[in-house]
Amino acid sequence: MRDPTVRIVVIDTDKAIRRFIRISLEAAGMSVFEAQTGAQGLAHAATRQAYLVIIELSVLVRHPGRVLTHEHLLGEVWGPLQTDNHHYLRIYMGHLRHKLERDPAHPEHIVTEAGVGYRLVGVR
Repeated sequence: MRDPTVRIVVIDTDKAIRRFIRISLEAAGMSVFEAQTGAQGLAHAATRQAYLVIIELSVLVRHPGRVLTHEHLLGEVWGPLQTDNHHYLRIYMGHLRHKLERDPAHPEHIVTEAGVGYRLVGVR
């Protein structure tokens, strides 16, 4: 997916996470904007027609190789009232894979652990 017109907005409070994602995606030829706050990132996305907005991916990046349960991921990203809404997570991960994985049907980085959650692999 080498296309410099692909615009991605990364929203995360952790500067190191934003930098890691930006460097990785720019290496694949994409244009990346780092935002520290949701308001800043969404304002940029609205005016620049972002292809993808990545919000708080740091929850996976902080625990590479570890399986994170559906409930843990939902609680971290969407809040404690959403921990039973596994379909939100499946949809989000599917969209994320379609944008980031070489072959979304056979993901190399965001791996599903059936009935449990997701694991980020290939990142140190």
